[in-house]
Amino acid sequence: MSQPYRPGLRDWYKLRRRDITEAILGAVSPSLARPQLLILGRHDHAGHLCPIGRTVPLRPDAAHLVDENLAAADLGPPLGRHPLPLGVGQP
Repeated sequence: MSQPYRPGLRDWYKLRRRDITEAILGAVSPSLARPQLLILGRHDHAGHLCPIGRTVPLRPDAAHLVDENLAAADLGPPLGRHPLPLGVGQP
């Protein structure tokens, strides 16, 4: 950007950037039967599952697709602290 912003003129172009990556569906909130948010994670270099983000609240049609296509994982007995936070914005 070699020129300053000049109000009222159309000198600049607005470019939208989107980064795409693969993620693991780490959690569904509040439940598999009524999904409203998906919490996503990725494995770090040490192999730990780390949260990377969440979806916006799901529309009813998207929530229905999630409900139809997911099943709870059989993880066996708990192995300690769950790698994802209890809620968005919580450690």
